[in-house]
Amino acid sequence: MFYWIRVNKDPQRGFAAFVLLFVVLLVGVGAGAYYYGKGSLKLPVVAPQVSPSSEISTPSSTTDETVNWKVYMDQRYGFSFKYPSDWDTTNLGTSLVVAPQSVVDGIKKIAGGFGGGKGLVSSLYVNKQRVPTKSDGFQKVSSTQIVVGGKNATLHTITVTQASPLGESGERVIQVEIPFEKGFVEYELLDTRYRSIYDQILSTFKFAN
Repeated sequence: MFYWIRVNKDPQRGFAAFVLLFVVLLVGVGAGAYYYGKGSLKLPVVAPQVSPSSEISTPSSTTDETVNWKVYMDQRYGFSFKYPSDWDTTNLGTSLVVAPQSVVDGIKKIAGGFGGGKGLVSSLYVNKQRVPTKSDGFQKVSSTQIVVGGKNATLHTITVTQASPLGESGERVIQVEIPFEKGFVEYELLDTRYRSIYDQILSTFKFAN
């Protein structure tokens, strides 16, 4: 014969034991995870992503278009200037013609019989004293101040009002008057189609003093 014995348990004591066991387990797991992570867990090192900097384009230095030009040196008056490699110079009376090679060759063939005007392209001469450039019955003159070779110069724009050795009526002539220690350099552009080259030539002028 078997007898079942019923044991009455205290519910409060059972619940307290359960809570205590849960706390012990929780502390144990937390401590184990801490020491494990401290001793063995290594997180991968992620390098910071640096976006490539955009390249800054620096402007190239301005090309000197006159670098291969010829050089005219006036030893007597102590100044120089450059002119295109396909141009030349020749003396015509008291002036120096500065023009394309074909023009200079033509002037040399006629041995000074050239009538003048824009066919000479440009000419230069030196005066010991200033010769005023002003309006008269043959020309109308407007003037402005510029700097050439470190010298304060005057640029005259001359409009021909009546045909003369300077040109036909309506044509324009550019004349730059440069004072220096030994006098005045007068450089004229008789054919304004070459204005840009004329301005470049002016930019290359150098004076000894």
